[in-house]
Amino acid sequence: MKSFDLSDNKFKICLSSEEVASLFGSFEMIDYDTPHTKAIIDSIIINALPEKMLPFDCDKVLIEVFPDGDGCIVEVTKIYGSGKSAKKRRKQEYILLFSSSEDMINYIKSLKPSDILKVKDNTLYRYKNAFFLSVNIRDKSLLINAREYSRVIPVKNPAGEMLLEYGKRLYGGAIEKIFSSL
Repeated sequence: MKSFDLSDNKFKICLSSEEVASLFGSFEMIDYDTPHTKAIIDSIIINALPEKMLPFDCDKVLIEVFPDGDGCIVEVTKIYGSGKSAKKRRKQEYILLFSSSEDMINYIKSLKPSDILKVKDNTLYRYKNAFFLSVNIRDKSLLINAREYSRVIPVKNPAGEMLLEYGKRLYGGAIEKIFSSL
């Protein structure tokens, strides 16, 4: 799998014929209407997502899959609309993906009581062996701090949407609950 930046808002991922065969069977067997195919494509995008494409501060993300010889190409494009208020709201919604529960606890320990007031609507999820918090953060300094402990992913991008769709919701108000128990 190789990925290439095409522009500031577009990149492509090239899959060899062997990769297509192991993931889908063949290009003809790719069925976009099945959750299984969507999960595979989301996983491909997450693994190849260039840092410069984050955050996905756009209204929509267009994902296109094309045949390429015996393999295929996946193109991802940010699409911008005119809804400024929607863009501002989406920019505040993030997923903090932690590789371990210790990293999550250390992040929450690093917060001050005044920081917790800047976090709105936070929910704890589990995805495979990782934990993640879906948060609405109004202060960019909290995101900078979060990068020390977690991968910060905007909710409105393929990785964020995939995590929310397949993650197991544990409970809301997680930051407050965990912070008060420390």
